[in-house]
Amino acid sequence: MNDDDKIEQLEEQKAELERFLSDPFVLKNVEKVKEYSVAHARLEKEIFHLHLIRELDRRVEEARHLGEAARDEEMKRMAEEEIRRLLDQRKEALKEKEKEVAEIVKK
Repeated sequence: MNDDDKIEQLEEQKAELERFLSDPFVLKNVEKVKEYSVAHARLEKEIFHLHLIRELDRRVEEARHLGEAARDEEMKRMAEEEIRRLLDQRKEALKEKEKEVAEIVKK
């Protein structure tokens, strides 16, 4: 399953939870409301971070192409620096995703 399929699947699950959370019968059950709300929040965070990671991956690929097409060493060096910076941001986004999802699950 690629990232687009994963995001689409998570968005479908989120929409289903939103339907449940608007159902008057579900709203009468406090435990179900809490359960669905926690699941919804987890999905929102996960979807947000997957979009962010996908965008960072796109920008890394773009910087790689620029570096490969560069004719001078300065441009290649700048592209390599950009790639390192973006990969660091990606790593941080993954850590943040795991941290936020863990915090939601604890609640």
